[in-house]
Amino acid sequence: MVIHATHSQKGFSLLEVLIALSIATLGLFSVVGVAFKNQSALTYTQHNNEALTYAQENLESAKAMANNNFSSVISSTSTENIFFKELDVTDVASSEKQIISRVSWKTDPLRTEQVELSTLITDWRSIANSTSTQGQQGGGGGSQSDWGNPVARGSVDIGSGSSGGYSGTSIAVQNNVAYVTVASGYWMAPRIISFISFDVTNPDNPQVLWSMNTGNPLNDVSVSGNYAFAASQGSTQLQIIDISNPSFMRVVSSARMNGVTQNGKSIFVQNGYAYIGSFKSPGGELQVFNVTNPLNPVWISTTEINADVNAISKYNNLLFVATSDHNNEVIIFDATNPSSLQKLGVINFTDKESGLSLFSSGPSTLFTGIGDDFIPVDITVPNTPVNKGRYDVGGVPINGIAAEGTLAFLATENSSKEFQVIDISNLSNPNLFGSLDLSANPTGIVVLNNIAYLSMDSTKILQIISPSN
Repeated sequence: MVIHATHSQKGFSLLEVLIALSIATLGLFSVVGVAFKNQSALTYTQHNNEALTYAQENLESAKAMANNNFSSVISSTSTENIFFKELDVTDVASSEKQIISRVSWKTDPLRTEQVELSTLITDWRSIANSTSTQGQQGGGGGSQSDWGNPVARGSVDIGSGSSGGYSGTSIAVQNNVAYVTVASGYWMAPRIISFISFDVTNPDNPQVLWSMNTGNPLNDVSVSGNYAFAASQGSTQLQIIDISNPSFMRVVSSARMNGVTQNGKSIFVQNGYAYIGSFKSPGGELQVFNVTNPLNPVWISTTEINADVNAISKYNNLLFVATSDHNNEVIIFDATNPSSLQKLGVINFTDKESGLSLFSSGPSTLFTGIGDDFIPVDITVPNTPVNKGRYDVGGVPINGIAAEGTLAFLATENSSKEFQVIDISNLSNPNLFGSLDLSANPTGIVVLNNIAYLSMDSTKILQIISPSN
């Protein structure tokens, strides 16, 4: 028998092979294309971040240059690797320049990308010198008798545009510069602002020197030397700001109150120690930091108040603390040893209201704002303080107190006379001497050389007042 074997054989035609190769090639190109696009996006992001860094560095360098020699800030160009850097400087006024820092680079021969940052800088020294030569030095002018008819001088209105509202919360003045804290952040392009410095050499024409974002809204400020110490909202209740050049301020350090979960509320700095208070919180609302080195604040003590610490003042070794405790409106401490405050006495007002504001004028008298009452207190024996007199400002809170000579100056929320001048020549009988309607509530007050400076809870964040001439 003969067996015949048959073979079944299948193969690929040339057409099938070409089709398969085409599909594989298209798939490979798609993968390569996606990878190339991803790589391009990553490269663009890296270059954009580098450009932003260069633009910011150029802007900060120009600001630093302006601090030393304002006229030396001029337009310039330079290159850095693939980046072309431009500094465009335009004179806006005799003492003001606009700076645009622009950085560009090519992604391919036909396409150019760029980033741009801008700011305004002010020659605050020039402003101070020009106004000084005109005989308009901050302070001065008028006798105490002229405070019977106070007059509004200059002010600064920051304008509208904030979704969170406006609130200047406190003020400090040093060397013809006013420093105002802001609690409800407002937009001053391109940043949100919480701290502002003003040249107040000319009381009729205060000028913004610098505005900055400290990271959180601020509730109070105390100035000592080249630094401003602020009570801040947020988890770092102490913020320390370098104000050695008020037209170029910066935060240099911060610290948390030990164990406190609430916002910082009040602050007072003296002799290398910062006394800071918070809203009622576990952990102790009154704390002390050693700020001898402002770059490295060191916590040293805590005192439990069991209430909001609304205001702090100090005279020599006596520390005064205004609280929301209606049985301990003001507490007096011996601060000889800041690491261990010793309670001496308490000011307890019969109306059971909160202690809101304080001004210590010497070893024998403390001026207090307790609810709606202005009360001079004899502290000659701090263990047993004695209320001397009382003046009701009109059923509204007293947000700030200052005093000079025989007059006290009050920042109140009285809708028709927010600014009040009180005759304190007889402490047992303080009475209204003069007032001014400001159409907004002042939140803090400083009086220097017969001029009053007020922070305001409105777009008009700074108001200056003087006696009539």
